[in-house]
Amino acid sequence: EKHRFIRTHRNFLVNSKMIEEIILNEDTILLKGNRSVPLSDNYKKLTKDFNLLS
Repeated sequence: EKHRFIRTHRNFLVNSKMIEEIILNEDTILLKGNRSVPLSDNYKKLTKDFNLLS
């Protein structure tokens, strides 16, 4: 089984299986283990292309 990694910010690459929640109004992605990473405007469209956002 392949892991799907997505870039959420120029400094962050995230395994999509680790995503718990995407908070658009805060431009943040919450990961398993109670960690969070930023979601930049530049990568929101790419994240949508991965069908992680509706």
